[in-house]
Amino acid sequence: VPVLENFTSPKVSKKAGTAQTYRVEAVANVLRAFLGLQVEMLPELRVSTSQGKNRKRSKSKHSVTYSIEDHNQGVSFPLQHVAAEGSHGDEGVDVFSLLKVAEEYVGPSHFAVLFLVELPLVEEVEGDDATEVSQVSGRATGDRVCCVDMRGSLREVLLTAAHETLHTLGVEHCVTWACLMNSLQHDSQTDPLHLSPLNLRKLLLMHSELREKKAGRQEWDEFAFVCERYRKLAEVLGSLGLVDDAERSVALLRAAEAATASV
Repeated sequence: VPVLENFTSPKVSKKAGTAQTYRVEAVANVLRAFLGLQVEMLPELRVSTSQGKNRKRSKSKHSVTYSIEDHNQGVSFPLQHVAAEGSHGDEGVDVFSLLKVAEEYVGPSHFAVLFLVELPLVEEVEGDDATEVSQVSGRATGDRVCCVDMRGSLREVLLTAAHETLHTLGVEHCVTWACLMNSLQHDSQTDPLHLSPLNLRKLLLMHSELREKKAGRQEWDEFAFVCERYRKLAEVLGSLGLVDDAERSVALLRAAEAATASV
């Protein structure tokens, strides 16, 4: 049985480009530092669209059909398009239909699969009087899959990718600290891009279990892992121009080093 030690991130886009490739690589590099896991890049998938007349009342005169094309395997996956009735509300790809496709790419050695897309993602929410359609920046399910809309700011994409990825690893919302896993995000430019002490402990426990599976009951230096994690985060966030987040990583590194020296 292969050890689950990889996090897989296939690239899904309407068209390839330098800016899009830069963002995909940025997400991969941040996740490597943030999680301490390998990140495997799967072959890029393509999104095709077509339009037809919309017979239902919606804000759009035409219905849009989306599908994901995997030319390597010669398969196509249709995606569900959802639009709000009337002239108000959002429309786009049903996020759960996209996650169903992502499930097809979870391999036996993968923790999870992350789909990065440049598509409007929506979900239907049951309201008091009617079903509403709301836009989302990302979602995750218990089937080890998650997806993120890459059309936001770089920091928003990184924050959402890390947040949804941790959900696939079993980490729930944090309600006691300012944490990347807070359920309500107020400002994508100032919301915390770091873990609370409680969720950092969960990450350490996960790595401890992985090492036990691979090497038996051998002790490992948790303090060294934490310090190296913050060092790598400071480096990669600084290289992306996220100066405040890099400085926060350095401050956390100094705090971890001080704690190590006092033990």
